[in-house]
Amino acid sequence: AETRFFTGGRQFQLLESVFAPVLDGGVDIHELALTDIGLETLSLDFAASIRPISLELISRALDWPVLLGTLSGEIPRVQLRDGVAEVGGAVSLRLFDGDVVIDQLRLERVLGVLPTLAADIEIANVDLEQMTGAFSFGRIQGRLDGSVRGLRLLDWEPVAFDAWLATPEKSRGPRKISQKALDNLSSIGGGAAALGQTFLGVFEQFSYRRLGIRCRLIDNVCSMGGVAPATRGYYLVQGSGIPRIDVIGYSGQVDWPQLVRRLNAATRSEGPEFD
Repeated sequence: AETRFFTGGRQFQLLESVFAPVLDGGVDIHELALTDIGLETLSLDFAASIRPISLELISRALDWPVLLGTLSGEIPRVQLRDGVAEVGGAVSLRLFDGDVVIDQLRLERVLGVLPTLAADIEIANVDLEQMTGAFSFGRIQGRLDGSVRGLRLLDWEPVAFDAWLATPEKSRGPRKISQKALDNLSSIGGGAAALGQTFLGVFEQFSYRRLGIRCRLIDNVCSMGGVAPATRGYYLVQGSGIPRIDVIGYSGQVDWPQLVRRLNAATRSEGPEFD
């Protein structure tokens, strides 16, 4: 990369845009200016756009589970003043063949003790097969919409949010879910499905009409929900076709650390763990 910049005292400023290659893509840095470098009063102005970068190459470089698709997007002007970073607009990303928009992004005490982050996130038309293919959760075909509103992190740990993720009703294409994914979704909802121990274990995958989950986190407790109410609990998966499999969650209130353990068990182990 080549660029022109000014530096003097505790200041640095790009005098022109610069393209920084990253793996098979790169980052176009449109603006970068810093003052009071090395001091607590450090300030920063930054804006950039991301040219498509292979998620597979990123994940291999960082020793993550292998992700599919590409990462691209726009990062509008970011300002850091007095330890508070704010984004002057929405950060838009292209991820798993869908769109992710991060709005109202604000970070406090970025370089201090107990940093906090606040944001609202909107998700549209994400490819579930690309997303679930990176983990041992189980294979799901279809698309995913959703939102994470009122997200608050303290020291990079979630303390509040209202998350809703579900398949869009009007999306086209196959909707298939593997036996393993069904078992793991049941575990997250407090059920104890084990299809492999029944005659249904001969089926590798099932059709579904809708799937989704809601979690509203307040005071370390997650209020759970699904795509529709059931006689007892809520539907996490509404099946379709023959054989039809529905997954019903029964846990209305779940301890957040316990839910995180369930998710970790579902994505890292060979099968679900049941409490």
